[in-house]
Amino acid sequence: GEQTASVTYKDTDYNTYSGAISVPKAVTHEGVNYRVTGISFDAFKDCPDLTKVTLTKRITSIGFNAFENCTGLEEIRIPDGVTSIGANAFRGCTGLTEAVIGSRVAQIGSQAFNGCDALTSVTSRSVTTPTLAGADCFTCYEGATLYVPIAVEDDYRNAQHWQDFYEIVGIEINAGPGDVNGDGTLDVSDVTVLIGRILGTATGSFYEENADIVEDGNVDVADVTQLIQMILTGDD
Repeated sequence: GEQTASVTYKDTDYNTYSGAISVPKAVTHEGVNYRVTGISFDAFKDCPDLTKVTLTKRITSIGFNAFENCTGLEEIRIPDGVTSIGANAFRGCTGLTEAVIGSRVAQIGSQAFNGCDALTSVTSRSVTTPTLAGADCFTCYEGATLYVPIAVEDDYRNAQHWQDFYEIVGIEINAGPGDVNGDGTLDVSDVTVLIGRILGTATGSFYEENADIVEDGNVDVADVTQLIQMILTGDD
């Protein structure tokens, strides 16, 4: 099977990454292919010249201190594959104005976004309210608008620490092509709904605009095949 790997820091002085970085889906080392599935602890810590980081859906975890004090980082999109964000992960990212937290994040560590006071927009795509390690996860409760899936707006309003945000707004969360049930993620439930639509047995919400995935004008088995491929490879 394919091995997995995490992004680590280049040297103990850190401060080695700058500009716009795209984390690869896979790397090869000594002839072995590794899926890149994690951002390790301290990986991008203290890189003030880092302006943009693009993460793939293969990433499942962001380690503690991973982007601490990356003061040049202006926005972060945490992909839907990520289930946990480590303590201090984005602490002191004073340039950060927008953060999008993926739909599978279940836990956010202590002080993860502490000191990110330039944040004006925080979006949590999860329909299950992630657990916040404490009130100090965020310090932008007054300045940022929290956007959450409209169906669970009340859950966030009543959830510990999420409720500290002064402004909470429910929005339609929709992941685009393949997200046929409109829940903001591409997963096996979309496959089931799509097959149901083709067989004429579909119930519940169906987003027609996301169904013609191969863009050939039809909704058929080709779209199902493509959707399964997208889910398996974790590709956008």
